[in-house]
Amino acid sequence: MDSVHSMKLSKILKNRKAMTPLMIGLIVAASVIAVLFVVMAAVIPVMKQEVYMQIRIGSIKANSTDSISLVFRVMCDYDDGDLWSIEVYKDSQLYGTKNVEESFVRNEMRTIGLPYLLAEEGVPIGEISSGRLVFQNGESYVLRIYFRTAGDTETIDLYSELAFVFSSI
Repeated sequence: MDSVHSMKLSKILKNRKAMTPLMIGLIVAASVIAVLFVVMAAVIPVMKQEVYMQIRIGSIKANSTDSISLVFRVMCDYDDGDLWSIEVYKDSQLYGTKNVEESFVRNEMRTIGLPYLLAEEGVPIGEISSGRLVFQNGESYVLRIYFRTAGDTETIDLYSELAFVFSSI
């Protein structure tokens, strides 16, 4: 049975009229694949990726002896973006806020220093100094950063957060 099939195949290959549809099919298939590669090569570099920023693990530290100032590192992945607001939570309650204007380019990592955060309502009096949040040594907090696409003026709720335990200097 295999010899019958191979004879038919050899006859088809020898018959030039039967070869024409096969060759046309191969040329069309190759052309379609070539067009797909050209389109992909043109489209992929201009596809916009979402901006994403993250706080580097282990980078949140006290920046002064008065327990008011923080320093931490932020990495901007994928696309250019703006860091526009920072919040601190304790036990799921908003404790402090600070608006910032920091622009990042893709894949940039930068250290951000906060001289203070404004204390929110409901924060105990002992954790406020002149309206600024005073971090308590050994207490757990969550630092949340809000970011948006570079040049965007609308407030977008894209954020990244990281829990940390405050350790005074």
